[in-house]
Amino acid sequence: MIGGRDATTNEILIKKHMEPQDIVFHAEIVGAPFVLIKTEGKTTPEQTINEAAQLAASYSRAWREMLSAVNVYWVNPDQVSKTPPSGQFLKKGSFMISGSKNFVRGVPLRVAIAVKSDNDEMMVIGGPVDAIANQTEVYVEIVPGDKKSSQLAKQIKHRLSKKVSEDLKRSITQIPIEEIQRFIPLGRGKIKQNHN
Repeated sequence: MIGGRDATTNEILIKKHMEPQDIVFHAEIVGAPFVLIKTEGKTTPEQTINEAAQLAASYSRAWREMLSAVNVYWVNPDQVSKTPPSGQFLKKGSFMISGSKNFVRGVPLRVAIAVKSDNDEMMVIGGPVDAIANQTEVYVEIVPGDKKSSQLAKQIKHRLSKKVSEDLKRSITQIPIEEIQRFIPLGRGKIKQNHN
């Protein structure tokens, strides 16, 4: 599963990485990344579809507008085109979608940010909550909010350090906050309440 970050990466994603057997996701809002599931011709489980939808929703403008949920649709690559209707122009990162769309409705905007040990090195990962929860128990869930990413990243780092053993605490405190900030959608948010 791969997603764009902005108009430039959306262009690259669709033009260079999209293959005929992929599934293409987009939130039903202007200002959203495209997300691709690279199926390699295999059937895609429903959980993967829901995770891709959550990724598309959470990194869209809906996050900045502090919506709690948004509809996301998915289509096949042959429904995505750079050719606008006659007399119209498509700006960078925009594409025409033709035919019927498959909807995942009311997708909650939530992202998990986690640390994972990789060859004795602590690595920051982030993305759809279920996908991250399947890889590690050491994660913090965030939702749309107005705390700046620098403050939020410090809070996340503190929460993560409290969830690990004493010998791993030091590794987490040494993680640069920029590595955590990379996974905070649109530079702000808040920690989801009732998350231990």
